[in-house]
Amino acid sequence: MHLFSFGFIQLFAMFLSIYLIETMQENARMRQEIQQTEKLEVLGELAASIAHEIRNPMTAARGFLQLLKDPIHNEKRHWYVTTAIEELNRAEAIINDYLSLAKPQIEKAEVASIREPIQVCGNCDDLVCIDKKCGIEDDRR
Repeated sequence: MHLFSFGFIQLFAMFLSIYLIETMQENARMRQEIQQTEKLEVLGELAASIAHEIRNPMTAARGFLQLLKDPIHNEKRHWYVTTAIEELNRAEAIINDYLSLAKPQIEKAEVASIREPIQVCGNCDDLVCIDKKCGIEDDRR
């Protein structure tokens, strides 16, 4: 009878372990799906916002171009064309801003000389390193 209860406990522990592992895996999958859904929701809101911001200058440009169909003085025509071009430039700037967010550029690495700050500090021997093994090589010597 004692062997039976020991085997039952091991079997129960194994099933319980499997159940817990599967539950944890399912929870992890659900968390990933929720995160993906939230990302898509934010992306959708961003796309709607950008579309709205682009639509405003495009509508203004379209309206001014429609006004050009009517016979008008050259002075007004020039103002309409200038305003339409400004609105199209605004739409282009919005698109460029969006594209720069969507595809960030790698910044250029620049080589900087530390010679001047060292000369301002004085002699290299005056500099203190936190790690005693490190040091600063000075080619002035």
